[in-house]
Amino acid sequence: MTACWGYLGDGGALVPITGAQAGLSVSPARPSEDFVSALGVRSAFSAPRAPRTWSITLSPWSDPSLVSVLRMAAAGALRYGLLGGPSLYAADAAAVNMLPDYIADPSIPLGEWGAASGTVNAPIAYGVSMALPAYGSTGAVVWSRYLPILPGTLYTLSAITAGAGTLYSVEIRNAAMSSVLTTALTSPASAGAPRALSTSFTTPADGAWLRIARGATMPASTGPRLVEGAGADYWYWQPGQGVPLVQVLDPQYVIQSTAGGKVRADFTVTLQEVGL
Repeated sequence: MTACWGYLGDGGALVPITGAQAGLSVSPARPSEDFVSALGVRSAFSAPRAPRTWSITLSPWSDPSLVSVLRMAAAGALRYGLLGGPSLYAADAAAVNMLPDYIADPSIPLGEWGAASGTVNAPIAYGVSMALPAYGSTGAVVWSRYLPILPGTLYTLSAITAGAGTLYSVEIRNAAMSSVLTTALTSPASAGAPRALSTSFTTPADGAWLRIARGATMPASTGPRLVEGAGADYWYWQPGQGVPLVQVLDPQYVIQSTAGGKVRADFTVTLQEVGL
């Protein structure tokens, strides 16, 4: 797994966020509205997505180069080409599901893949299953947006289906956007009860970006999941955490010492999820 809590930046230029302290706060904010009718009946509506805010306290005597990157990102001084802004690659997301929420959950009608077109009965907890929204055949291959990934790293893609055929295709590109690896998650010819399938692959040494596609004639499938490592616990559906675009707010700091002409300070920084 990742050697630090996370990385910030672009594909091929991810800067390690070293020294993030335990107790790191992640705050989702799901918009909602409710009202009570004249008959005393309450109705409530919630948005399908909950953008997050990360509050990160760095260890004492923070790495000056990381602080410099954070300050430049906050000021808009860094130029991010493909996505237009810095992405946050977090270790907790890499362990749960790196796919964006609107791809991992077919019920969210946003993004490139659109809405669900069926259901698959799948486990949501030990001994509990239910019909979950699923992707189905579209007649055309539909690619996701690119996600920044780490080079030379083992990843596992998994999903749940009762059908047969190619479920999802994966392509890895380098920083120059040349394709360097392709693979696919395929269900065997024999269909039957819903089951989890997975495929693992290691990104090349120059791997920088990943994208995933729905198969043109894929069987109904739900719970697509991408994780770092072997992904042994892929059976249960996991919400997508993504590798989101973030806004970096100006780092706050407390000066501890200026002895010997060297400034030593403790830094905290806030990242806000933006876009899809």
